[in-house]
Amino acid sequence: MKRLSLILSLLVLFIYTSNCQYDKYSLFESLTKKYKDIKSVSFQFYSVESAIKGSLKAATGNKYSMTMPDRTVVCDGTNIWNYSKQEKKVVISQFEENTSSFSIDNFFFSFLNGYKPVNYYKENSSAKGLAYVLEMEPISKSSQSITITKLKLWLDTGLNIQKVEILTPQSPQTWEISNFQINPSIAKKVFQFTAPKDCEVIDLR
Repeated sequence: MKRLSLILSLLVLFIYTSNCQYDKYSLFESLTKKYKDIKSVSFQFYSVESAIKGSLKAATGNKYSMTMPDRTVVCDGTNIWNYSKQEKKVVISQFEENTSSFSIDNFFFSFLNGYKPVNYYKENSSAKGLAYVLEMEPISKSSQSITITKLKLWLDTGLNIQKVEILTPQSPQTWEISNFQINPSIAKKVFQFTAPKDCEVIDLR
């Protein structure tokens, strides 16, 4: 009985110390190590404010494919196809890179370079269990085309992103993330789009 009590005590101590291993700086450092060399991501998203949901696949070089119930947006790094199923219309435009903008590419593949940690805490929920919450602020606010005052990330114990909250003077944007994958294999054809035969094509390039 004493041996069992000792084992249980050690287990509780291990769990406690494992959950308390971070402060805001060490969590930020671990997050940077995990995400600094990623080349592609895949996940599903849900907007808390607008109830928009969908899936996203993205790769470095401003390549992404975003699928929602009534809209598909695809970019191959040069061209963007914005297809509306309801309107049966696709608008083609040229991608214009702006390193100061809050784009998919600079968020998922280099966003940590422009932020510093300011706060860290933990949350527990019956649905998702333990989550680390890291609050960050831009190092240089003048470099942001959108005035972002604070960025909050909810991370699971493997440091996979569960939720993102973007705070601006106008209104917050909160995105719930699920099925997050780092460096999945994504075929090149995912970042190409062929307009359906029955839709209107507007080419703005």
